[in-house]
Amino acid sequence: MTKKPESRGDEGAFYRTLLESTRAIPWRIDWDTKTFSYIGPQIEHVLGWAPESWVSIQDWADRIAEAAHHLAIKCRDAVHEAAIEHQQGGPSRLLTVSMGVVASIPRRDEENPKALIREVDRRLYLAKKRGRDSIVGDAEARQESSRS
Repeated sequence: MTKKPESRGDEGAFYRTLLESTRAIPWRIDWDTKTFSYIGPQIEHVLGWAPESWVSIQDWADRIAEAAHHLAIKCRDAVHEAAIEHQQGGPSRLLTVSMGVVASIPRRDEENPKALIREVDRRLYLAKKRGRDSIVGDAEARQESSRS
C-alpha cells in the first residue's frame, strides 16, 4: 500500500518548521512596498530584535548601519590597543585606522555596486580628512553634507 502524498499546505508547514529550527533567519519581503511579510522568530534569539520590529527594509538598513559602525569602532579600538608599530614611521609611530562605513538598500534605479563603492570611498576620504582613527558613518556623512 502506497502512502498518499502530503497536501501542499502540509508541505508549507513542514518547510516553515524546518526553517525556524535553524539559526539562519529566513525572511520574505514585498519589494514593491519594501515591507517584510515574514521574518523567522529566531531573529529575536540570534540578534535580539523581535520579528514584529522589522516592518520595512529601512529598519534593516538602519540596524545594519548602526551595527557596522559599532564594528568599525571595535576594529579601530583593537588596532589602537594592539599598539602596532608603523613600519614607515611618519607622524605617529603607531598604526592608526580610519574608515568609511555604509549600509545600503539595493535599488533598481541605481548602478549598484558602483554607487555603494563611491559612497564608501567618499566616507573614507572624509575620515582621512578628519584625522587619525576617524570613522565616518551615516551621521557624520550627513553632518558633512549639511556643511557643503
